[in-house]
Amino acid sequence: GSRVAPCDEHTTRISTSEHEAEKIAGLCRKLFGKVTVYKKKGKTKERNGEERAAGKGRDICISSRALYVFMRRCLKLEDGADRKKVPAEAFSFSRENLAAFLQGYFSGDGSVYENQKGFGTHKVRQDTQGIVEEPDGFASHIVTVEASTVSPELADQTLYLLLYFGIVGTVHERKEYTGSISRRICLAGEPLRKFSTAI
Repeated sequence: GSRVAPCDEHTTRISTSEHEAEKIAGLCRKLFGKVTVYKKKGKTKERNGEERAAGKGRDICISSRALYVFMRRCLKLEDGADRKKVPAEAFSFSRENLAAFLQGYFSGDGSVYENQKGFGTHKVRQDTQGIVEEPDGFASHIVTVEASTVSPELADQTLYLLLYFGIVGTVHERKEYTGSISRRICLAGEPLRKFSTAI
């Protein structure tokens, strides 16, 4: 689901959106005990050097050696953004579990923004339940849903998993101010319509 990574030998971090943080933290507390939720602070720099406020993301840190060992040894998840990948088990998930996995990934690493270029025709809005299709006659915006990663493997695997639902995403590479290359998986128009109903 949401972006998950082992941190140190006793802590696992889950990055997710503000509106899902308490639900996920509550489940993690029941399963593992000690959990800390951090609001992402500060500003992030855009490619053009301008700063913008950090989004509504949250990091949930779980202090559990057992979870760390499971993530590292069983799921083979590694440290480092450039080494992120989809766990092999996800490729054999049921349709329902795969949809939940993709929803979690896009909630953690994704964003929704108004389509400035005018392409795409699907009208949706974002609310606390995620992306919601707008009925005709309501004011809405043409939007794009995007997930960004510096891991080429994760980008390719995510596109492959989306194809299971008939969703064809596009990838745009962008050089970040740090010098790394991010892969932006974009959904607009018909792929976004399919995403909003299937995921």
